[in-house]
Amino acid sequence: MFHLDRHSYAWHMVAIKPEQVPDELAKRLTKMRKQKGLTQEQIQAETGIPSFYLSRIEHGVRKPTMVTLKKLSNALGTTLEELFRGL
Repeated sequence: MFHLDRHSYAWHMVAIKPEQVPDELAKRLTKMRKQKGLTQEQIQAETGIPSFYLSRIEHGVRKPTMVTLKKLSNALGTTLEELFRGL
């Protein structure tokens, strides 16, 4: 898995088990969205990501691209770095 280093703006490898990332990331995205009081439809309106696709991401069925994750992090008022912190 990769993350963006805030200081060098370069991609680095993170020592995690790849099979754990989709499930943990899915849980984190769902939790953050609900904490903000946002629906999947509101995220769709903000990002252009269809709510059915967001549902599949949140259930760990689909693996989003970094572009999609950037859109989601912006809509959730966070950064990619924070989204991946601790994974």
